[in-house]
Amino acid sequence: AGERHFPCVIADERQFIQGLVLASLVKDEFPSCLVVLGGNFWSRVTHAFQLPKFAQFFNHCDAIVYREGFQPLQQLAATLNPAHASGTVWRKNGEVVVNSTTQSPTDFETLPTPDFNGGATQWSPDFVPSLYTMSNCPMACGFCAIGAGSDSFLGKPRSMSPRRMAEHMVALGATRFEIFDELFPIPRQIALGKELKRLNYPATWECYLTVTNQLLKPEVCAKLYEAGCRAVQLGLETLSPDTLSRENKKWNTPMNYGVILSNLKEAGIQTHVFLIIGIPGEPLHYGL
Repeated sequence: AGERHFPCVIADERQFIQGLVLASLVKDEFPSCLVVLGGNFWSRVTHAFQLPKFAQFFNHCDAIVYREGFQPLQQLAATLNPAHASGTVWRKNGEVVVNSTTQSPTDFETLPTPDFNGGATQWSPDFVPSLYTMSNCPMACGFCAIGAGSDSFLGKPRSMSPRRMAEHMVALGATRFEIFDELFPIPRQIALGKELKRLNYPATWECYLTVTNQLLKPEVCAKLYEAGCRAVQLGLETLSPDTLSRENKKWNTPMNYGVILSNLKEAGIQTHVFLIIGIPGEPLHYGL
């Protein structure tokens, strides 16, 4: 089966060259294998599909899924023919063909439990599955294009219910999870904790969370920990309120960053922060 259909995901620019080299090596070794590239990156460079030389790109792969892959990859696996897959770019008679996007975005509630039996082993002492439970982020920060590949990008996110999330966790049998939604809001985390408690299943997770002033309340951080949150990745971005306003991230309050990080630490939640360095006109010491 591996010689018939090989998907390769490129999430951002850091994986671009490596992903292309890997895809090309597979195509060279197994010419009849359908090599498909996908990932968030492609939804941000759709203008490149119209460039005259882009057709040559398909000397090294057969197709690119430029939006959500739920339905396109099913269609490709079933038919091994890019012509029948939505949200897909491919080459026909030397010309680039861009198929229209999926018309009915996938309902996250209907997604099956992920299958991780691919033969790879994680570099961790125990199995830590990842779950993707929401289609894109409702916050729409000005600089961010993480959710650009979503079939409902900049629209209302589609999300999996906390009950369904808990059921997936139980089915996978793990106790630590990575929730890699662009944002895992506080109410959803607390609701998930309640569902896990109802099922009497001990599970914890790491996730992305935005820095709102709700986190100034120690009791909110304590509730997150009680629910199962053990680590959060936070976009502090900058100490400049002007920059935050320009980037449509007005809910960040730099003067509260210290208290928020302290509250999370006291609750037992590990923090990882993101900073944007080198914004034009912004003093370097803001980042330092």
